[in-house]
Amino acid sequence: MSTRIPTRVLAGAIAALGLGVGPIAAAPAPGPAFTLQGGQHLRIISGYLRDGPGTAVRGFVRRDPLWSGSVRGHLHITAYAATGEAIDRQATTWSGRFTESHGPPLPYRAELKVARADVARIDVAFAPGRHTASESFE
Repeated sequence: MSTRIPTRVLAGAIAALGLGVGPIAAAPAPGPAFTLQGGQHLRIISGYLRDGPGTAVRGFVRRDPLWSGSVRGHLHITAYAATGEAIDRQATTWSGRFTESHGPPLPYRAELKVARADVARIDVAFAPGRHTASESFE
């Protein structure tokens, strides 16, 4: 006995499946690349640009699971153009306190002062201590 499916049956099944399918939507354009650099017992676990108006960088940080002490510091966020030139720099902190060694990740957020379309890459890096106005981002 043959296990081949007759061509007419196969063609009819494909046509029937295709009747309920509308036009396929185009995939959204990919966002900028992210480089996440934690340090001193802090892991930066995600980073992304918020959809919608404005250019807000958001993400989550987590304390190293084997570290039970406090984590003091802030984040430097640098946006780069496609040419590699730094076009904006912001400093931010995460929201909340690490209270448990395996607690939930904490969010961070920063508003960039450039158009989203101009951003090709974003670096998010941990910096120890408090950010001061005179601090260099280099």
